[in-house]
Amino acid sequence: MVGAIFVAWFVYGIASSFLGVTGAPFDWSNALLILTPLTALALLFAFLIGGDDETTGVIKRKLISLYVIAIAVLFWVISPIEDFFILNITGSEVAIDVLTYLLMALVLGGIGIAIFMMWFRPIDEFMRKYQSDIKGIDRAKVSEISKAASWFPVRTALTAAFMSTLGYVVGAATFYLVHSDIPVTLVVNNILIGIAIGPMVFSVIYFFSRSILEGVGSILYVFKDIAVPQRVIGVKGKILFFGIAPGIFFTITSATLFFNLIDGRMSLDLFYSGIAANFAFALLLMVIIGEGLIMSAVSALYEIKHGMELMQSGNWTHRISVRTGDEMEDVAYEFNKMADELEKRCK
Repeated sequence: MVGAIFVAWFVYGIASSFLGVTGAPFDWSNALLILTPLTALALLFAFLIGGDDETTGVIKRKLISLYVIAIAVLFWVISPIEDFFILNITGSEVAIDVLTYLLMALVLGGIGIAIFMMWFRPIDEFMRKYQSDIKGIDRAKVSEISKAASWFPVRTALTAAFMSTLGYVVGAATFYLVHSDIPVTLVVNNILIGIAIGPMVFSVIYFFSRSILEGVGSILYVFKDIAVPQRVIGVKGKILFFGIAPGIFFTITSATLFFNLIDGRMSLDLFYSGIAANFAFALLLMVIIGEGLIMSAVSALYEIKHGMELMQSGNWTHRISVRTGDEMEDVAYEFNKMADELEKRCK
């Protein structure tokens, strides 16, 4: 039901914005009437197709939901707000922007989800085999999936970041081709916004996709997997990159607003409003990233602590399942090797 309403409203948005391009009255209020319900429907749809059981179907639906939410927030929330302040356009130009958002969400979103699922396919096949023929899974296959699970969050996050930046480049180019009389600086500003948003998208997709795959790590634990850990992003690298991502966004977006102000394309009141909106986005991202970093570290430390307690009680068969792609995974690997050696000596 929600999916049907979503598709119907999506088609309505494309039709309405197309009429605006051809000359029908259209402004930012019309854009809000189209994009706000679409965003709400996308969030509701993503929420409804989730689930609690960590089966392969549920994990796949959660990953698709994550991408749907990212597309909705990026193209139907952040993009219009940023363009309102950066481009400061009206009429058919707004209609062109909205039509571009919707088409890019459809095309780039579809391509992104397809790539998403391509990275997930080996994990999906492994989990199906685990449910149907667990004895047919050998150690080499476990090591292969361990590597795939460690790299999956980075690959999907890079895909999402590239698609979002590409969307802004395509949008800016389309806008310039349709309205070649606009200043080139506005086109450059729009591309800069895409570059600023790229690290934001990467950060959010990385943490959420890694969280969704925690169930896969638990399954690998069943096989007492002690495959060589995959150092994807170290703790220091995470802190540096994810720490400066909000700063990059706020600095670049504020610079574009300043360029508009000194060129006379923006009033002082609108400039301050834009700075406030960018700061709110950057602060929200900082909270999300900080929470992700803390949860990742605390979860890994708790798992290691729990493993040590079990070993102290004489349980030599327990193995730690940590899939953080950093030094925490190295510690878990060394712990599992020690547990293997102690178990052999006890036997």
